[in-house]
Amino acid sequence: FRCDAGYMVPQQAWQYITARVRQEFPDTIFLLEGLGGPWSATEALLTDGGMQWAYSELFQNYSGREVASYLDHANVQSRRVGVLVHYSETHDNERLAKGGRAWSLLRNQLCALTSTCGAFGFTCGVEWLANERINVHECRGLSWGANDNLVEELAQLTRLLSNHPCFFDGARLTRLSSDDSQIYMLQRDSAEGLDHILVLANLDVRASGQARLPLKLFKELGNPKIDLLTTAAVTIRDDGADVIIDLAPGECRCLGPATTRSIWSILSRQPCARRFSNLDAGPRARCRRHWPIRLENFSRNHQPTCTRIRRLFIAY
Repeated sequence: FRCDAGYMVPQQAWQYITARVRQEFPDTIFLLEGLGGPWSATEALLTDGGMQWAYSELFQNYSGREVASYLDHANVQSRRVGVLVHYSETHDNERLAKGGRAWSLLRNQLCALTSTCGAFGFTCGVEWLANERINVHECRGLSWGANDNLVEELAQLTRLLSNHPCFFDGARLTRLSSDDSQIYMLQRDSAEGLDHILVLANLDVRASGQARLPLKLFKELGNPKIDLLTTAAVTIRDDGADVIIDLAPGECRCLGPATTRSIWSILSRQPCARRFSNLDAGPRARCRRHWPIRLENFSRNHQPTCTRIRRLFIAY
């Protein structure tokens, strides 16, 4: 359930609503729309209020310093209080497409590739580059079927987030770029530590740039030379100490080891394929470990204890 302007409703009301609903439907997710409210209100509703997810505010951070600072905050808080979902665009803002195709693609790729647990979303019409701002009380165009669109690019992002372990729960995110760099660099490691990717984003749609990182680190990541967004090899240069990767204006890269190229090409056409040997074992094992905690919290806060859920856990 999306809880619009949740901070405007008394916390006690949300405590009752979330407890009552989850007593009957324990897998219900409450998504807080807390935009415009203080972080303290979001934090309280994600903990004592009984909600699980909340909108992030990455969509309204633009400069290198703003993006780096906000993502540092979002990554820490997503692990601590609840997942902050990166929506590239909301109905409260102008359409991304008003800034052009390159701007919309950059912001969508940035939101997706920096997401926690693959929690990424966008407003209807983003895929068709709709540029008419949404008014929830009126009928606005979505540019449905437009020849110039982002359908394939967003589809590839969805496949990547749905299938790659570096976007699953438990993945570790480490910023590699400086605080004010216009080239944002992020290292993503799967929970099991078996898979690694390197995310690069040129936040400037007007000027090209270069990503630099230590050659030693690049090798530790498995020499990631394949862009998982396009399955194409990327030109890499090194000066003996650093690796240098050129980025066009507004360009994003999601680099993985060269050994994944041919298999990822198959995966990109068959989203349900299982390319990663640890794909099933890791998430299922973590799910089993988390179930007793969820059940204990549920039984403590929502009496009577849901016997049916306990039986499901035993069966699982």
